[in-house]
Amino acid sequence: MNPFENQYPNAAKKFFLQLLPENIAQTHWNIIERICDDVRHEKDYKQLAAMLVAMYEVGFIRSIEEHKKGLENAGIEVEITAPTPALPNIFK
Repeated sequence: MNPFENQYPNAAKKFFLQLLPENIAQTHWNIIERICDDVRHEKDYKQLAAMLVAMYEVGFIRSIEEHKKGLENAGIEVEITAPTPALPNIFK
């Protein structure tokens, strides 16, 4: 590998592969590759990673809220708390 080659596209692809199940990554590989090929700087990489993490967080929160609402509709009282007071923000 060329030491002068931009490493951020490969790092971004690896990040996608770590987040997505293999079948989903394969299905969307063309767009993942095109997006990652445009990642040129550390700032781009961090912004892409932060956006992906934010999307996962939103999906997770929505899923939890939907499950909570379903349980409450069934007459089960639910209180959801985080295991830690605040999660560290690795992108600050």
